[in-house]
Amino acid sequence: QNINYDLLAILIEKVSGKTIREFAQDEIFSPLGMKDTSFVDPTRPTLEQSIPGYTADNEQGTPIMDTVNTSISGSGGVIGTTRDMAKWIDFVGTSKLATQLRIPIFGKKVEEGNNPQYARGQLVSKQDGYLRIFHNGMTPGFRTEFYTLIPEDQNRDSFGFFLAKNSSGEKLERDLGVLGEKLAKIWTGSSLEEESKKSSESESIESPSVQQVKKLKKSEYTKEEIEPFLGTYNSPVLGDLFQMKPGYNESKALIGVKMMRLSDEVTFPFLLLPSENGRQLDIDDGGPDPDKNLRLEVTEKGLLFVDLQNSIGGIQLLRT
Repeated sequence: QNINYDLLAILIEKVSGKTIREFAQDEIFSPLGMKDTSFVDPTRPTLEQSIPGYTADNEQGTPIMDTVNTSISGSGGVIGTTRDMAKWIDFVGTSKLATQLRIPIFGKKVEEGNNPQYARGQLVSKQDGYLRIFHNGMTPGFRTEFYTLIPEDQNRDSFGFFLAKNSSGEKLERDLGVLGEKLAKIWTGSSLEEESKKSSESESIESPSVQQVKKLKKSEYTKEEIEPFLGTYNSPVLGDLFQMKPGYNESKALIGVKMMRLSDEVTFPFLLLPSENGRQLDIDDGGPDPDKNLRLEVTEKGLLFVDLQNSIGGIQLLRT
C-alpha cells in the first residue's frame, strides 16, 4: 500500500540523514544514469520543462499543474523522462541486483497464469513463456504503465516499454492499462484473435444481456442480497484498500452496493448491482443501460474485476 512506501521514505531519511530526494539521487538515479529523474522538491516551484496534467472532465480537459508537489514522498512524486525510463526498464530486466525485486512478498516463486503477485514495488507473473514485471502509476492529471518481459528461452529477446499520458479519468486509466496488456501479448506471441474469440464466447454464454441486466435491476434490495459483498478489500495491483458498503438513495431505500477508496475516502460514482445468481456485481454508471462488460465476480478470496469487452481479467480485491 502507498502509505507503507511513505513510511519507508521517512525511515530512510532518519537513517541516512538525507531527504528521500537526495538519497534516491545519490543511490538510485545517478548510478543508473537517470540524470533527468528525481523526486519532486516541495520547496521549489514545478520545473519549467514539466508538462501540465489534465483531468478529463470536459472535451478540452482541465489543466492541473502542482498536484505532484507533495510534502510526503515515497509512493510517488517522481518526475522524469521517457529516456530515463528506458534505463530503468533495462535495469529491471538485466541487472542481477534487480532479481531481488522480483521475489513475491507472499510466496517463494512466481506462479504461472494471469494472477499477478506483488513483489517489491512491482507486480510479477509468468505467461506465454515470459516473466512479466510491471506496474502502473496514477496521480491527478497523469497515468503511466511500464512492462519488462523476460523470456524463459534464452535464445529469445527481452522486451520492455513505458506508456504515459498527461490526462486522468476512470475510462482513460482503464484504456492505458488495456493498451499495455495488448502490447505485451503482441510481443509474447499470444493470439489476440483467440483471446477475443474466448471473450465473445464467454460473454455470449455467461454475460447477461442488457435486457437481462435491466430486468435484474431493482428499485430496492434486501440486506441479505448485498451482505456477501460488503466489507473491506485490499488490491495488491492498485495498492489501496476499498470498502464495499450499502448504497442508499435519497429515500433511504437500499438500491445496491457503493465502493469507496479508503486512502482518500472517495466514493465511486457508479453503483454495484447484485446479480440474480448472487455471484457477481454488475456495474451501473447511471446511464440507460448498466454496463454488462464490466463486473466484479465473487471468488474464494474476495472479488475479481473482469472486463469482458477487452479480454482483461485479473485485478483482484482480496477480502481483509
